[in-house]
Amino acid sequence: MRKGCFPIDRDGWSATNDISITRCVLTQKGVILMVSTTSQQFPEILDAHERAARTGKRVLTDAEVLQQVRILADLMDNRFVIPGTTFRIGLDGLIGLIPGIGDVATTVISAYIVYLAHQVNLPRHVLARMIFNVAVDMTVGIVPVLGDALDVAWKANLKNVRLLERHLQRRKS
Repeated sequence: MRKGCFPIDRDGWSATNDISITRCVLTQKGVILMVSTTSQQFPEILDAHERAARTGKRVLTDAEVLQQVRILADLMDNRFVIPGTTFRIGLDGLIGLIPGIGDVATTVISAYIVYLAHQVNLPRHVLARMIFNVAVDMTVGIVPVLGDALDVAWKANLKNVRLLERHLQRRKS
């Protein structure tokens, strides 16, 4: 086996031994750079690789999950400003106006956010709180007109992002 970055996974990461990880980066000019770090500096990288080895499939790192969850939550709860105000709404409030199917569709997207958060091994009590936020969002959204107004104010996805961020912050320290 050659020295350096081999074998390497789809993301360009290679665990060279128990305590170091090598990142192979192909630049635009075709130069391969090898960046080494210890697992103590970035434990979430090693964590993801250990999970991938156990499951046999690619596992997102904590940072990747957090980025995806932030993007989805912003889209669903905070994307647009109501003209003439500072109040923000997202697709959750707009799609929720569609009778019947709207709240089901937004709940599926919110459940996907919880699923992504589950991928970073959150404790059950944090996942339970996230599921509670989604359930309140769905239940309130079912009520015509008043429920849609309360649904826009609840912003379950942003609450879930804060829960995830808080937990990941605690995990780091």
